[in-house]
Amino acid sequence: MTKHLHEEINELYLFHGTKVNAVDVIIQQGLDSRLASSGLLGTGVYTAETASKSAGYTDQNKNGESKMFLMRVCLGDIFITTQMTKFRRPPCMKCYDETCIKHPELFDSVVAEFGSRREFVVYDRVKCYPEYIITYK
Repeated sequence: MTKHLHEEINELYLFHGTKVNAVDVIIQQGLDSRLASSGLLGTGVYTAETASKSAGYTDQNKNGESKMFLMRVCLGDIFITTQMTKFRRPPCMKCYDETCIKHPELFDSVVAEFGSRREFVVYDRVKCYPEYIITYK
């Protein structure tokens, strides 16, 4: 499955947990981080390497089923952080300040390395494609 990913743009398959009632909207309109609650790293699209991490953001329908997406995510240049900072956008690639106006080059995504499992955040929804829906009990 990973043979179709583009390594040169740091594309990965990552899990995205969501509420059952949001699945159809995501399928029709794509992800919209403006409709989500702000996470530890600000408002963005959150994904994880492990399904168990993303399962924490799901709920169940009346049949006891939960849903999550396996997303194709273009991470590009990654900023790695061990601190909880509510970014409005990725930081500058030169000075590491998210409010920098001196340099036009920004990181494409942020990876949180705190806790036992990493989270990946992209702040531009077009960098995430919900390729598969996973339904489970």
